[in-house]
Amino acid sequence: MSKYKGLNRVIEDIKTMTYPDRYGTSILIFCILIIILFTACCYFQLKQEFQPIKDNWNVRRCDANVIPLAGIINAPEEESVIGYTAKNFNYCLNNMVKPLAKRAMQPFDMLMAGMLKIFNMIAARINAIRDMVRNIRDRLGIITKDVYSRLVAVIVPIQQILMSSKDMFSKLKGIFQVAVNFIVGAIMTLKAFLLFVAAMAKNIMIIMAMIMAAAISVIAACSFFCPWMLPPAITALGFYTAIYVVVVVIMVVLLLVIKEVTGTTGSVTLFGAPKCFGENTLVLLKDQSIKSMRDVKIGDVLSDGGVVTSAFKLTSDKESMYMINRVIVSGSHSIKYNNKWIKVSSHPDSQKMIDYDKPYLYCINTSTKRIVLDEMVFIDWDEIYDDVEKKLRSVYEDKYNGGQEDSLDFVNKYFSGGFDGKTIISMNGNHTSKYIEDVQVGDMLQNNVEVYGIVEIDAKKIENKDNIIGVNNSQGCLGGKFSENKLYHLLTKSGHFFVDNRKVSHYNNYVDRTF
Repeated sequence: MSKYKGLNRVIEDIKTMTYPDRYGTSILIFCILIIILFTACCYFQLKQEFQPIKDNWNVRRCDANVIPLAGIINAPEEESVIGYTAKNFNYCLNNMVKPLAKRAMQPFDMLMAGMLKIFNMIAARINAIRDMVRNIRDRLGIITKDVYSRLVAVIVPIQQILMSSKDMFSKLKGIFQVAVNFIVGAIMTLKAFLLFVAAMAKNIMIIMAMIMAAAISVIAACSFFCPWMLPPAITALGFYTAIYVVVVVIMVVLLLVIKEVTGTTGSVTLFGAPKCFGENTLVLLKDQSIKSMRDVKIGDVLSDGGVVTSAFKLTSDKESMYMINRVIVSGSHSIKYNNKWIKVSSHPDSQKMIDYDKPYLYCINTSTKRIVLDEMVFIDWDEIYDDVEKKLRSVYEDKYNGGQEDSLDFVNKYFSGGFDGKTIISMNGNHTSKYIEDVQVGDMLQNNVEVYGIVEIDAKKIENKDNIIGVNNSQGCLGGKFSENKLYHLLTKSGHFFVDNRKVSHYNNYVDRTF
């Protein structure tokens, strides 16, 4: 019974099978045989035509029946059959595609040709514009060159005229300068002569007065020892007195005339060559910083501990400058050498500077009255030597009830002073007045007083209040406002100047008047 069930299942499976399932193997074998037969037929058919195809290979190589057998038909000896077949296939494919691609790209080629034509037209127009600009430039160049040549033709003669005129004016300037210098020299010579005459007149009057005093003394002696000599002596004295009166009148008139002409009666000027340092002299401070002498200010502390109490700016006129080590200093300044004070010009290490041309010199006063530079000791502006120190100490003790003080700072405290910066100073002629803090070296003050130095003083150091002059010209005035506790003073060639028409001595008088 089970045998029949298995047979039935097989019959059912056979009934459900399709035609390919039943005969698939036979169909595959049949197809392979057909392909082999077709290939063999084609091969043998083409083999009969191999030689004609080879002879006409360039034309026949892309035939449909030739492409698969290209390697067999015409493969070179150095190439394989398959490789040449693939190579021939690519060749035929490119030849077939190229016309199609050319036709497909034809619209783009036409577009690019049109654009190229447009660009060529634009380039042609640009070149035309460039040619036009070049022509314009060339013509402008010709015009400019012509204008330049014409201008040169006009300017050169004018230039020659101007050069000749300049030369002529230079010569005239030289002539006028010589004339002015001659006139100034003549005036200065005349002035010097008149001053000499005035000085001689004063000396003559002094000598005659001394002679008269001697004659009176002789007459007085005669009255005791030889009375018989009195009448002729008195007669001679009377005659001499008459002559003296006439001479005095003449001399007084002469002096008045000289004063009107020269502005002075021939008094000796108090101006000497300033004893100062060059502006670029280096100063070492206690904090090890270094300043140029022109930049040193009141209140600075020097390397030796000395405090700057006054600062001076002065003219370099009439002074010879020397270089000693690295210090630039005037030859008349004093320096300590072998425990003695000598002039810088006499120092064996000093060298005179021939070409020093700076207009100003600078100096300071210090609390020690000494200036230490480059391990050398210089005296400060007040020049307090040993003999001067003794006299000042005597005055200090007697007049100011000063006690014993080892330092020289008492000189700055009691023998220095100045004016408030807003003190008005009258200038010479019709020039506008100035505050004393604005006065400059070389200014001409009232009555032809020439400033050769300006002084700034530390007001905090001054104990003698009578030496401080306020804005209202009152002595001992500390109630006024001083700019940064600073006072001002002047140095003049005449030794004095005028404040509100009141004659005042210049700065040096604080020490000088003690003697």
